[in-house]
Amino acid sequence: MHSDKSNLDVASAKRIARGQIQRVAESISERIARLPTQMPGKRLAWLRETENLYRRTYDEVLIGVASEKRRVFAVYLMPLAEQFDGWMSIEVAVASFKGARTNFVLAAVAEQTIARMMEGLKSVDAIEALRNELSEWNFIQLLQSMLLPTPQDVIYVATESGYFVTKWNADRHSYIMTSWLPDRLATDHERTVLRRLRREERLGTGPSLAECV
Repeated sequence: MHSDKSNLDVASAKRIARGQIQRVAESISERIARLPTQMPGKRLAWLRETENLYRRTYDEVLIGVASEKRRVFAVYLMPLAEQFDGWMSIEVAVASFKGARTNFVLAAVAEQTIARMMEGLKSVDAIEALRNELSEWNFIQLLQSMLLPTPQDVIYVATESGYFVTKWNADRHSYIMTSWLPDRLATDHERTVLRRLRREERLGTGPSLAECV
């Protein structure tokens, strides 16, 4: 459930989100500093402990954790560096048993986008709003799209209550969610398109949402 604040505007949402994101960044940094240096040597014990470490470390920003055979996958929200104050990224981490740990940015969510979403949802919790809006299939489809030889320049990501306009950034090799709009501001035809995208669990591509194929 979203926390309600009927008079929330974009400026207020930005201020609230910045404070929340800063506190989360500090908490995560402290948890990472306390991570153990030794891990179990047995595969099954390692899988369980690695999953638990992701859950404890990312806690309030964690979206999901899964494992298979010798690898653990985690998807979580993460505050971006200081030069992108107020932005958050959607990151994917992969840990391999007796192997490397890697992570990469799937998409960055711009500060203005977060604020617009909070305003549209009347939510005073930026992180809760993002977690509630995004679905597992969103991440799977974004990952598949970014792995294409030539990723789509603009895609439309249908969320729980609206949609993100998402643009490919070749320099950073990731997507940037540049805006979010609620269903209630879409036209009847656009809402039909969004319902179809959700039902089929896929991203929209085209010059506009109304022209998505």
